[in-house]
Amino acid sequence: NSIFYNNTAIGDDNLNMFGGLWLCCPFSDNVTIENNNFTKVRYGVGGESINIYARNNYIDHFLVGMNFYNSTGQPSYNIYIENNTIIHRCGYDGYNLGFGPSANVLVRNNILNVYLTDTKKFLDGIRIDGDVTDVAILNNTIFAYNINTSSGGASIILRSGIHKNIEIAYNILETNSTVISLIIGASSISLYNENLTIHDNLIGNL
Repeated sequence: NSIFYNNTAIGDDNLNMFGGLWLCCPFSDNVTIENNNFTKVRYGVGGESINIYARNNYIDHFLVGMNFYNSTGQPSYNIYIENNTIIHRCGYDGYNLGFGPSANVLVRNNILNVYLTDTKKFLDGIRIDGDVTDVAILNNTIFAYNINTSSGGASIILRSGIHKNIEIAYNILETNSTVISLIIGASSISLYNENLTIHDNLIGNL
């Protein structure tokens, strides 16, 4: 059992600080990550983990805000991400919140803000890339703005893998014309969805 709370890590604009907190090798169990401030880091929080509680954190990152995945044959599961503010505004490729192979994931009441004012490509607000089961994305606010009109990206993307029992509901998705609010699948990538429910989301244009 581990608790990480009230920590501050501040990097610089040259990407010298790799990350705030990374859980790996092979995986972590029963970790609470709360009330931390990770600013100007490449990666905020992530790794291969089970029983993870990430709440009330502030992350201002260059590449990836949070990412949980499977690297050694142990899928991440029982992941609860609530009441975090994750900002990607430093002008590098990346996404705010991602999942590889995972199960029993709750993403609720988070503010995800992407505001790129140069020509760098914006990828995604929330990205699911791999086999996932029992995922709920609820009551989040995602602002996605990118001045690069040739780049794509999505507020939420279900990109590849086998997805079962996914609910996306009650989210606010605000984008400009270069960002798609929701993408199901990607070209030339295998995707299978079973029991996918999308309802009561508010989609607007910045």
